[in-house]
Amino acid sequence: MSFIAVAGGAMAIGSALYGGYQGVQRSKAADEARGGVWDIYSTQMNLLKDQSALNRQGTEAAFTQTQRQAGDVLAGADVARQHGGAALGQETSSAIGGIMDFSQKSTGMATSGTQKKMAGEGMSDIMNKYQTDMNRLVDTRGLAQRQYGTTMAGARTQKNLALQQGKIDYRSGFEDLQQQREGMLTDVESEDVGFWGGFFGG
Repeated sequence: MSFIAVAGGAMAIGSALYGGYQGVQRSKAADEARGGVWDIYSTQMNLLKDQSALNRQGTEAAFTQTQRQAGDVLAGADVARQHGGAALGQETSSAIGGIMDFSQKSTGMATSGTQKKMAGEGMSDIMNKYQTDMNRLVDTRGLAQRQYGTTMAGARTQKNLALQQGKIDYRSGFEDLQQQREGMLTDVESEDVGFWGGFFGG
């Protein structure tokens, strides 16, 4: 065997051993990179979960605020009906008192029945007005109740849609992160050749 052949063989072995050494170094670097990929993935997943939770809390808070505001309007209508009913009762009682006073006075009309007739008509007018005003109060409260129902139905629909969209966004974000992680791990795996991979020229 010639010197040149021996030297060439030695160089080839040396080159292969160096390649094996490089393969080991690449594997070490791949291990570190693999850990980095998982760290990045974990951080991004935590951010995704936090954002999803914040969106859900915001949706719930908006619904609660709408419910509170609608409830305040309805409570205001209740108070208005109560006060309005009390004021209307006092006004009607006062008017009836005036009719009663008039019917008992000596006006000279009693003998013809005119005074009694006027008192009866006045009483009828008062009661008709009282009924009309009470109906208006009840109708106003009923309108407020219907508005409350409509507002809350819309708020519930909006809330449900927002929560569903939040789930879709989370699922989409989760799938994107999975794909990114797998893509980075695939790149890392291609560098994890080890000693023999490097030895044989990997």
